[in-house]
Amino acid sequence: MGDAKNFITEEKNHINNTIILLKKILDRPEIDDVDRVALSTLVMNIYSGIENILRYILEKHGVRIRKSGSWHKDLLSSSHIRGLITDELFETLKDYLTFRHFQVHGYGYMLAYEKMEHLVVNAEETANRFFSEIEEIN
Repeated sequence: MGDAKNFITEEKNHINNTIILLKKILDRPEIDDVDRVALSTLVMNIYSGIENILRYILEKHGVRIRKSGSWHKDLLSSSHIRGLITDELFETLKDYLTFRHFQVHGYGYMLAYEKMEHLVVNAEETANRFFSEIEEIN
């Protein structure tokens, strides 16, 4: 996976580029069905990038997360237990994990914007908080 600094920097850039796209959609006067599907995908991509970084850091410290039906939840829990993320960020990321599950296992057009709006609107703040917290431990 290369060195940690480069990997994390690349993932951070991908997340930030995704946030730019998300903000372009949010700047529109109205969110239509296509926008809603795009936003749900972008939010899921941001969370997946966060997972990539957490998995990388855990593996760097010798912690392997086995692929299973619950590996996403196990990854987040292990990251919290090992102090990579604070209690507050853990609770926030659990909401993104739950959303990710619905996004992957359902149809994007069925998602109600009102139910995901807080995740969309807070995605940049959540990502920045995440970057700040992992910077402190890396």
